[in-house]
Amino acid sequence: MTTTSPFPAKRALLIGIGRYAHLPPERQLHGPPADVAALADLLTNAHAFDHITTLVDEQATRKAILDAFADLVDATQPGDLVLIHYSGHGSRVPDIHGDEADGWDSSLVPHDGRDPDGLAPDILDDELNPFFGRLVNERQAGDLVLIFDSCHSAGMTRADGDAPFPAWSRSLEPPTPVAGSRLVESAAAASAAPAPMWQPAGEQFIAFYACQGAESAFELKLTANTVHGALSHALLTALAGGEVKTYRDLWESVSLRVAQISPQQRPQVEGHLDYTIFGREAVRQMFYVPVLGMTPSGLVRLGGGLALGLDVGDRLRLAPPGTRRLSQVGSGALVEIVPLGLTLHQCQAAIVSGSGGQAGQWALLETTRPAMQLRVAVNPAAANAPLIAKLQKQPLLAVVDRDAAVTVEVSAAETRFLDDKGQPLLPGLPRKDFLWQTDVVERLAGLAWQRNFLRLANPDSRLAGSLRLELTDAAGRGLTMSSPQQAAAEPGAVVRLSVTNTWARDLHVAVLTCQEGAEPVQFWPPGSGASLPLTPGRPLTLELPPGQASVVIKLFAATQPIPFELLTHSRTRREAPAALSALGRASLQAQGVPAPPPPPSTPPPGQTRTVTEPSRRRDDDDWIAVQVVVARGM
Repeated sequence: MTTTSPFPAKRALLIGIGRYAHLPPERQLHGPPADVAALADLLTNAHAFDHITTLVDEQATRKAILDAFADLVDATQPGDLVLIHYSGHGSRVPDIHGDEADGWDSSLVPHDGRDPDGLAPDILDDELNPFFGRLVNERQAGDLVLIFDSCHSAGMTRADGDAPFPAWSRSLEPPTPVAGSRLVESAAAASAAPAPMWQPAGEQFIAFYACQGAESAFELKLTANTVHGALSHALLTALAGGEVKTYRDLWESVSLRVAQISPQQRPQVEGHLDYTIFGREAVRQMFYVPVLGMTPSGLVRLGGGLALGLDVGDRLRLAPPGTRRLSQVGSGALVEIVPLGLTLHQCQAAIVSGSGGQAGQWALLETTRPAMQLRVAVNPAAANAPLIAKLQKQPLLAVVDRDAAVTVEVSAAETRFLDDKGQPLLPGLPRKDFLWQTDVVERLAGLAWQRNFLRLANPDSRLAGSLRLELTDAAGRGLTMSSPQQAAAEPGAVVRLSVTNTWARDLHVAVLTCQEGAEPVQFWPPGSGASLPLTPGRPLTLELPPGQASVVIKLFAATQPIPFELLTHSRTRREAPAALSALGRASLQAQGVPAPPPPPSTPPPGQTRTVTEPSRRRDDDDWIAVQVVVARGM
């Protein structure tokens, strides 16, 4: 059967290393070759990939892997779909450049790695990022899909006897450099001049990771003759079933399945989730938060709070997982957020109508406070009733007759967006086809997101003054500050931002940027929708891309990891929960799949497990936001 593909070509590079030339027998792996073989078969027969390169075991030397990346870049043509999968040992090496907030570079271990002479050092993320950047920015790949089924843990983990299947870790400890050895020389040469940090471009990027940076990824013996990585097995199972349609569906299935078969690890995903798998059809997903369960007093617990822009009075509609639109909900309960239990990460809601919520359901935003809505007028109103009806269905927009913040002027040729003084606020939109109304709603919703983002603050935070910011030019000179919150820069000039944590403990930090009329974009960690820890006294230096327009830089710091799904709703990074109860125990039961046991709170004898979990304190849910405008003169 011939299918029509939106891509000129579908290319894949699949790397699986089970046999390592310089590792002892107990450190060899069993699953990577099977991961590669099964994925290659699935991509060929079910998804019509026409160019697949595989490197397995002895084929996957350091040189061969880097050469394969280079060949893939050279072969890729504009619009191609590119998939890269790595299955094997992962590790971390000390960061020598100061570009990693936690002091470590992630690495992949090639077949000839860990040799005594250091001729084949680990392949660092600093070396891979330029390839990803070239694929998207230079070769203009239509989509870039990354799958890393490896571990970034510093310790070796062994599974206990209570695991659902026998398991082996895919982690290696960092190499131990010896002064004067060729290992030191090779490692330094491999990462001597890291390229600028790659920023995922547009909506052309999706990545699945087997676990968090401080955790181990596992491979599982599923039958006597079948071994797979936990992430690869979950992905293969979900894709082979044919029931998942979008990357968001795939992620929900993968995170639940990994929690069932390998609860020791928490996979992550980042990128644009609302596209069809290996396709270009956008499936817009309304903002939602997970339902965590009910309190004894009958309130619904939701997995989102102030950091996501939720507040008292917001109303959400409960729905089954995978619901895309409020019109699909049916008779789901309507809930309203109450002051009790509202924190940075969670909130509680009273039931307005319908029955209570169950863990695993979704709560879709239905109405929000007037202060969060963008007031919009349409001119002429009488001739644009269908557009007004679409605008009225968007929770962040309020259609008004007067005192509008934005007036939408519709003519036969184009749609214009004017501010309250009649001046252009957003670029005009040509009326090319019937989809122009949806594009109008999306642009206005994006403007509403932006304005809410700029207002987000926590003036009562105990963390006030815990971030030190410095803005400099390419030569290291400080920018001229016209006010404490505004710096001046020439159009096209390089601007460097240095952030230092002056608090006594690690703070989870994220940097977002925003230009006029656009949605917020997460700048660091790049394209992730999450945050990373910044140790006290360690500066984080970022270089803003040169541009012509002024930009708002907003930094967030918190005592816990911060999710930014509401602010960066078109690009997300998600991690699977530590316990399944938060996201889907009920969903698994509905599918007839037994719920997994919770991960052990302490490792069993002989097992090492490293997980970053700060001890509980009074200020464990505190956060601040610091904002500065870089104004580029004309």
